[in-house]
Amino acid sequence: MKKQMQVLEYELPVTIIPQEEGGYLAQCKKLQGCMAEGETVEEALSYVVDVARNIIAIRKEEGMKITLKLIKKTDTRSEIRFSLPLIYQSHV
Repeated sequence: MKKQMQVLEYELPVTIIPQEEGGYLAQCKKLQGCMAEGETVEEALSYVVDVARNIIAIRKEEGMKITLKLIKKTDTRSEIRFSLPLIYQSHV
C-alpha cells in the first residue's frame, strides 16, 4: 500500500539585504534561524528556501509549531499546482 503524502505550501516572507563585502543575505524573520547568504539575489533565495525546508522538517519531526502561514494543503494523488517566484534583475 502506497503511503499518502501531502504537499504543504507555506508563505515564506523573505527580506534581501545587500552585504557591504558583496553578496546578499536572505532572511525570514517569521521562522527562527531561517537565513542564508549568496553571491546573487537568486542564489540567496535558493539557499534560504532550502534552509526553510530543513527547519520545517525538523520542527515537524519534533512536534513543534510551524510559525509560517499555511497557504494550501494538497493530496499528491491529485493535480498539484503552484507558483514560483521568478526573479529578473534589470540593469537600469
